[in-house]
Amino acid sequence: MFPSLGTWRLAAAVTVLSYGLTVLLGLFGLPRLAGALFVVGFLIGTPLVLILGTASSADESSEMESAPLETADERAATTADTPIAALRRRYARGELTDEEFERRLERLVETERLVETERLADREPELES
Repeated sequence: MFPSLGTWRLAAAVTVLSYGLTVLLGLFGLPRLAGALFVVGFLIGTPLVLILGTASSADESSEMESAPLETADERAATTADTPIAALRRRYARGELTDEEFERRLERLVETERLVETERLADREPELES
């Protein structure tokens, strides 16, 4: 399992801060403190962030895998349900005959055309002014 992007960014921040502070402490004449920071930041901090980040992302992925999957009917119910999609589902379940499905489908398509025509008619005056 690889660490997530956020974990890589955190590890990079730890590395850059450790390097910067190590250089500054070395420049200010504190070589022992610079050496300790190098060991803690580079050799312990960065690998620790990556290891812990990998472990947490593995926990998240296992939680996602154990979550129950939705059925097709549940997904359809949670998404925006158009009248045509609902009609197709009823036809697929056998609730409508071929003739009934065709008649209702024609009516829905005709209604959508009327709504679209009215919407375009309402927009035309706005475009002219």
